[in-house]
Amino acid sequence: MPESAPNPEMMRALGRLVRGLTALFWGLPATLLIGVHIGLKTRLDLRLFDAFLPIVATGLLLYGTWMLASFHPQESIWMRAVDRSRALALVMTGLSPFLYWRVLVPESPAFAACVGFLAVFGALFLFHFNYLLQRLVAMLPEAALRQEVMTFTRLNHYILAGLPLAVVLSHALPGLLAGSVSATRIVQTWHQLGQAQEWLFVLFTLLPVATTMAMIWKIKEAVFQSLFISRS
Repeated sequence: MPESAPNPEMMRALGRLVRGLTALFWGLPATLLIGVHIGLKTRLDLRLFDAFLPIVATGLLLYGTWMLASFHPQESIWMRAVDRSRALALVMTGLSPFLYWRVLVPESPAFAACVGFLAVFGALFLFHFNYLLQRLVAMLPEAALRQEVMTFTRLNHYILAGLPLAVVLSHALPGLLAGSVSATRIVQTWHQLGQAQEWLFVLFTLLPVATTMAMIWKIKEAVFQSLFISRS
């Protein structure tokens, strides 16, 4: 009995899924690194291309989430997760130019607030994208991959959930340690270094970004294998 030919529509959907995962694999670290790169600059260090780098990086996230929508569009839970991630990526893309404008006009509280919102939405995107990966592997046949992704996404959720607490503590510690001279000096030195909150954000997002990239790579390999099996 001849084998049935692979479904062309499913093959196209898997191809879009691979392209979307590839864009997200590069977009996540690019968004973090470019944000730090521009945030550490002074007004005199800025170059014209610095205004476009954040848009390109967050645009990769938007493109990647857009491509994911082609995979199993009939699954309502999956599509809701994709739509939320896509909406968060769209907001990040809209806010990303303010990274440049905040350095160019550092005295503007509006630009600083927009960068703060960008950081919040970036953390929310990373948090929700890990949930999206859970929904994605739930539709794949590899049980070992599913268990691994569930473990690391939970770890990332715990780390990212601690970020707001760390920000609050960084502001509250000087008052809590008012009686300890040495501890107060350490906290004051931390704040006097400048960009204290930015570095705190990087510390709390670096590990989740790295583990998320590793999971994206493994999921992409699993999808590649299914593509080869379908074509063989």
